[in-house]
Amino acid sequence: MTGWRKQLRAGRFRKAGFFVESHSADVAGRRIALHEYPGRDQPWPEDMGRKTRGFTIEAYVIGTDYMAARDALIAACNEAGPGQLVHPYLGTRSVICEDCQVSETTQDGGMARFSLSFVEAGENIHPRAVPEPGAAVTRAADQAIEVTVESFGKHFSINKAPQFVIDDARAWVEKISRSFNIPDLPSLDIPDLLSEPRRLARWLINQISDPLRLPANPFWGTRRGGTPKMGNQSNTTPSRRRLIANHQALNSLVKRSEIIGQARSAITRNYQHRGEALAMRNHISKRIESEMYAASRGQDDPAFETFRTLNTVLVADLNARAPSLSQTTTLTPKQAEPALVTSYRIYADAGRADEIISRNRIIHPGFIPADRPLEILTHA
Repeated sequence: MTGWRKQLRAGRFRKAGFFVESHSADVAGRRIALHEYPGRDQPWPEDMGRKTRGFTIEAYVIGTDYMAARDALIAACNEAGPGQLVHPYLGTRSVICEDCQVSETTQDGGMARFSLSFVEAGENIHPRAVPEPGAAVTRAADQAIEVTVESFGKHFSINKAPQFVIDDARAWVEKISRSFNIPDLPSLDIPDLLSEPRRLARWLINQISDPLRLPANPFWGTRRGGTPKMGNQSNTTPSRRRLIANHQALNSLVKRSEIIGQARSAITRNYQHRGEALAMRNHISKRIESEMYAASRGQDDPAFETFRTLNTVLVADLNARAPSLSQTTTLTPKQAEPALVTSYRIYADAGRADEIISRNRIIHPGFIPADRPLEILTHA
């Protein structure tokens, strides 16, 4: 046997073997962008890098069990992503199968011929697409709105109710509006909203969860006066039962609206340090879990699942942000000194004196007392 035959290797793509009848390959060349200019006789061939390598193989499988070998090679070519090609002439390459054609004839029984085209796999040097920060929370919050609107529509109604039930519902909506500093509705709009519960719910949610109406303190709960207390209401008549059901529906609507607003605010807030982000996570998660419990008791499965999803993605989002944030620690000055001196000594930056003053409630910026622990930020 001649020397070159000894150097040939058995053909294989992934785990599927084959025999080679012939092959061709793009083994050299450059990618050229040809620039031609008016009034110039010579073009400029701009070199854009090495040409992509391509391989074409005329292959076959043969034998009494050739069909199994045929199917294995077809499956290998259908598999996603790059795979290892053992090329009998060119060695091992990482490639993607671009084309696979098979032919069989009764004349060549027990044999299948393949025309295979491969292109080198290369590497992805471009940034991979990553989800936008907070996108999952936004989607979950939007879904929570829809579930809340639907739930409110099922439990709130003034249809065929006596006037005192209608007046009570109107009074509640007006009190909620005042509590959240919502602009007064024209008097004719409230009756229209009361008769369309889903429209009323969507309007209230959008107003209550608006970041512009969120209180300065992020760790707030249901606002005082947000929903009037029900007190001891008799439920002995259908009208009284309807009034109580409307109270409960409005209470639930306000609580859920605040939770949705908090979740939306949490992913846009600029946290000063890691502890603040984790405290926000724990605070909102606790409120969501309380709402999940209420939904479970009320056998409101869609609300339970939606708020569970919101809790999961919110916790994951804030957990992902936390490692990149600064941490807090304490430092005790050994002698009294101005805040500018303390700032420069700690950070090598006198410009952070105001931060130290504000964080530690220093009365006079020219005098930080000795032996008083200071809370300071450290780098992430």
